[in-house]
Amino acid sequence: TDVQAPERAFVGEPVAIRLTADRNPIKASRNDLCYVTLELVDQAGNLVTRADTAVRINFWGNGQLAGSGNASPTDIESFGSRRINTFQGKAMLIFRPFEREGEISVRAELRGLKSGTLTIHVKSFDYQ
Repeated sequence: TDVQAPERAFVGEPVAIRLTADRNPIKASRNDLCYVTLELVDQAGNLVTRADTAVRINFWGNGQLAGSGNASPTDIESFGSRRINTFQGKAMLIFRPFEREGEISVRAELRGLKSGTLTIHVKSFDYQ
């Protein structure tokens, strides 16, 4: 029988920042949180794990940045900062909404890469 080598995905250079919310919408409650994953990706959308760099975070609207981090055991300066270092191409942002309906707009920027944008919808209803 013929044995074929597995296909390999070759990851390119980072070209964009991808932001993904754990859920959307979130509840208009100070007890709710939205966890946003920040990833540096190549042209095909693959995570570039060798890309560790500082990314600037801007946000506005109906909430606040409750925390940020990157899981690196040696980097504690990013925690809660609008400038976050990626670790193995990733970082985490945590947003806390105000107690009213609206939106939290998030933009992550790094010179030379397409910025990542995300809108978190804040609703006053209970959801499952």
